[in-house]
Amino acid sequence: MRDWTIEKYLELLRTIGKSGRKVYGVADYLISEVYGVADYLINGNGKCRKIIIRHDIDISADEIFSVAGFENAFKFRATYYFRKKNFEPAVIEKLKLLNHEIGYHYEVIDRANGNNALAEHLFREDLERFRKSAEIKTVSAHLNPLTSYDNRDFWKNHKLEDFDLIGEAYLSFLNKPLVYFTDTDRIWEQMRFERKDRMIPNGSFRILNANSDIRSTEQLCDFILNYDGDIYLSVHPERWTTNFPNWVRWGVRDWLASAIKRILTIRR
Repeated sequence: MRDWTIEKYLELLRTIGKSGRKVYGVADYLISEVYGVADYLINGNGKCRKIIIRHDIDISADEIFSVAGFENAFKFRATYYFRKKNFEPAVIEKLKLLNHEIGYHYEVIDRANGNNALAEHLFREDLERFRKSAEIKTVSAHLNPLTSYDNRDFWKNHKLEDFDLIGEAYLSFLNKPLVYFTDTDRIWEQMRFERKDRMIPNGSFRILNANSDIRSTEQLCDFILNYDGDIYLSVHPERWTTNFPNWVRWGVRDWLASAIKRILTIRR
């Protein structure tokens, strides 16, 4: 079976179910941590094992309902983050019917070219628009490797509570004992040239010192079954294709993205 297909994602979901972990969206996880919600699944050692599933809709919503539908079939609730340009109320309504969380994938520092006042205006404007379609409790920074800005810097001048938010998908997890994996560039292992999509500021891939040689989804599945701690998955639905032409198209795109990042890293 080829990797990065919807069939492979289904295998990943089956593995998560087999592992006995409790699946959380970002907001649900943060709320459970604060209020001590006692709905955890307990493994044989009496220790709660959790996994967070987050989806950033960066480019296309083409495969979103294949991914979201399978998650719903497993009764898994994930968080879907939308950029302004791909936020569609009709899509949001369908995701809500599948019991998924909705969030705002912000990039206001990029859009404002670093102007903090304009960035705040854009953030409030977008959030108001999103909240007409869904309850927005958390946000996730869009990390464009081609810009000199980091959208997470927005929070150097603002607080979550100023926007009636409870969390940010990166910054609210800095001190959590989680192992972070992202499918960015079609590889689960964090590469040294990944400039921004890292969980903690010092560039470390994972908060815990776990096995770093996890490149394929098959290897990730093995890790999920054998690791006793909590896991955080960042998944882009467009990458998990339902047909061969799209699989090739996204494979070429990811290869080009990785090549550009390597060049930018060398030039730094």
